Amino acid sequence: QTEPVRLYFIASGQLVYVTTPVTSPVVLPVIIFALQEGPPAETFGLRSAVPRDMAIGVTTDGSGVANVDLPDDFFDVVSRTDQRLVIGQIVLTLTDSRGIGQVVFDQPVTKPLGEIVAAGQPLSYRAYAALAGSVPLPADELDTESTPAGTTTTVSG
Repeated sequence: QTEPVRLYFIASGQLVYVTTPVTSPVVLPVIIFALQEGPPAETFGLRSAVPRDMAIGVTTDGSGVANVDLPDDFFDVVSRTDQRLVIGQIVLTLTDSRGIGQVVFDQPVTKPLGEIVAAGQPLSYRAYAALAGSVPLPADELDTESTPAGTTTTVSG
């Protein structure tokens, strides 16, 4: 059995979601694996920056925070121009999942405007909403809300 999940992929420097069936019950490692597999074959012009051959760990303790463990060489494999997009793919996809409001990485990561976020700092959907074509938020509102903005583009095949 499968359940529909929104997976965010790259299209022309923006992130768009595709609702994709994944194996039920939907657990976070399965969602990360689906990002690594890339967009469904019937979609056009989408790609994933999440490396296929890397073990990316993701856990949660049920508190609404997903903890993502990236391999040490993760950013050596992801091109410099894709680094903010790959983190956006992971954050937007995980926070669009049931029960996840924030994502914490075990390494420093880049936000949409290039700001570096220290390892262990929580990130929310709103921090990356600008990459999904949403209206940019004032800096003092970033990371304060975990609800999807609702202005994301849907790509259908």
